This record gives sequence, structure tokens and C-alpha cells, in this order.
Amino acid sequence: MAGFAEKKGENLAVKRMKKASANQFLKHICMQFPIEDILALRLALTNEYEMSLPLTLAKCGDLSEAVEAQVPGKPEITQRYLYEYLFHRLDRAEKQEISTYGLNVNYVEKLVRCLGFQGVEDWMHRKRIVSPGSTSDQLASMLGIYECYVRCNSGREDVIKSPLKIYELANSIQVELRGAVRVFNGTPVISQGCMFVTLDSHTDKQFHWVCKIGNSRTPDVIQYIYSGVSAGGDPIGGKGVIVRVKEIPYDACTNERLPLDQLASSSYELDQSIFAYFTSQAPTVFKIEKVSTFDQHDLRM
Repeated sequence: MAGFAEKKGENLAVKRMKKASANQFLKHICMQFPIEDILALRLALTNEYEMSLPLTLAKCGDLSEAVEAQVPGKPEITQRYLYEYLFHRLDRAEKQEISTYGLNVNYVEKLVRCLGFQGVEDWMHRKRIVSPGSTSDQLASMLGIYECYVRCNSGREDVIKSPLKIYELANSIQVELRGAVRVFNGTPVISQGCMFVTLDSHTDKQFHWVCKIGNSRTPDVIQYIYSGVSAGGDPIGGKGVIVRVKEIPYDACTNERLPLDQLASSSYELDQSIFAYFTSQAPTVFKIEKVSTFDQHDLRM
């Protein structure tokens, strides 16, 4: 009887160990996600931390440090994990046209929290649905760092260059323009082949942009028309250019005044193209004439 009881105790202990192992396994179970969701997650992460694709081993190291600094704790998002599962294996799965991609749900939980979501469930419910050919898909292709060029409206022979980024914040795409004095933000909308965005400083200045994008994906150069109010309180309008910047972080981009003669004599093809654009016969800045009486006589001044 003693031997039987001892054997029964051993069996019970084994069952408890198996149950504990099963519970431990469930904590680390691999969840299958639509591969387009994981590709969108990777793109959102690289844009959040101002990186570009493809992910190199060095970039994975920087991304690992950024994630751990923002959301510390277990599980640790290591350089090796990012390189293996968000670059090497993910790219291979995409090339093989695999529809789903398996990842440890605890790791995904931590990654989506870096984007402002509460967790995987929140991400699954709130994530921006991007379907091929949709306007959301086109907006997603425009994520990145840019430099904005516009002619000075004061009459000086200068072109003003300002940093601009199109980025993903939680479940929406945003535009940020960093001027020399103010920072402008807005939510873009695509309609009739154009991207419309109102850039607001949330203080005392606002601009309305209409950008020609057609059916393009990941455009390198975008032309736009703007309208707003000058520092002197006059309605103004004009045209400008946005140029995609590669391999330069947003914070490293600077505000500059570029004299036209400097652009004309530059050895860089882009500078010469910018010079040609802003010195063509078509006006690049529009202003109304002087207003004094607000009647028909103003039209003859």
C-alpha cells in the first residue's frame, strides 16, 4: 500500500508538472497574424523611430534600444529578435506570398504599445485597415521624412527650406512641418488625386495645402499649392515642393534660407531644379493688392 501511495503521489506530481509546462507554453504561444498587419507594424515602428527600410543589423540594434527605453520590462526586444523575425523571416514570408505570419503575442504586445496602443487586442480593434489600392494604402506609402521648399513671400530672393514628416500616430496618419518659429500639424486626406491637409500651429497661424499625388506610391517629389495669411495679416498663396529625404533623421534636418544665386551655382542637380522651379515665368507667390476702403475703388489701386 505504501508503494502504491508513493507511486500515486509521483503520478500526481508529474501531472502538475505537465500542467505547469502547458500553462507556461500558452504564455509563449505563437499567434498567427495577417502578414500585411505585421508588415504595417514594421513600417509604423521604423517611422516612429525615424528609420528607413530595409532593417539592417545595426538598425535593429538602434530599434531595440529605442523600444526598451520606451517600454522596459519582459520580454526583452533584442537586436537578434528584430533582425530574425521582423526582417529576415518576414521578408522571406512576404516573397513566398504567405498570407499569415506567426509571432509570439507577448512580443507583439510590447511592440504595439510603442505606437500608443494599449495592447494587441486594442491594436487589432483600432488599427488602420489598409487594403491595396485604397487611399489609406496610398497614404501609408507616403510615410517618411521630407524637406519642404517654398519661395519667401517678403520679396527677398530666397527659398525657405523646412523639415517635414508624414508619420503614423496610433491609428491615423499625421503631417508635421517644423518651421523656424512654429511647428504645424495636420491630418491629411486624399481625394481626386490630391492630398489635402490643413497645417495648424495651434497658436496664431494656419496653412491649407493641396498636394498633387495622382495614383503614385512612395513619391520622391510632390508639388503643392498653399494658402494662408502672412505675418503682416495679408492673404497669400503660392506653390511649393516637398522632396523625400533618405537616410537622414527628422531631427537632423534643419531650417534654412537658400538664396536663389546659391541654388543656381550649386553643383547639386536638386538645387538647380529647385532654382528653375522658383524662377519660372509662372508666379510662385500670390498676394492681393493693397486694401484701404473695402469698396470698388480698391480694385483700381
